[in-house]
Amino acid sequence: MFRQHIRLARSLGKPIIFHSRESHSAVFQVLREEKAGEVGGAMHYFQADEATAREAIDCGFFISLARPLTRLPEVRAVAKVIPLDNIVLETDAAPQPFKKYRTNWTEPRHVLSVAEVLAEIKQVSLEEVAEVTTRNLTGLLRLQHLASNSS
Repeated sequence: MFRQHIRLARSLGKPIIFHSRESHSAVFQVLREEKAGEVGGAMHYFQADEATAREAIDCGFFISLARPLTRLPEVRAVAKVIPLDNIVLETDAAPQPFKKYRTNWTEPRHVLSVAEVLAEIKQVSLEEVAEVTTRNLTGLLRLQHLASNSS
């Protein structure tokens, strides 16, 4: 199914958003074999180590950070060393029934706190984080023409 997802995305010229918890090497192998980097995308809800982040970036993908950045030291350590130009911010907005308590969900209201933590980690302004991650997301979604038309 993953290969079919990638092939469909490539045929439509759409970015690929993928999530990987424990099978990173297999995921990256499939991404490379299917030439997923031609359309790129993001490694959703990133919670892995620096080597995994760098491999995702090498495959043509952004690292997508969400609420775990605000509470997990290992995610903070990775965010500190990878370039801001390789990061997007995200949220899981849909109900997450696998999580016992709603307080553990990541919702749109959390994006600001994630951005604030990232700014602190990177020792840059919140405005810079907002500008760069928005530019990254605009590029990932191929919305540059919309952004330039609205100015």
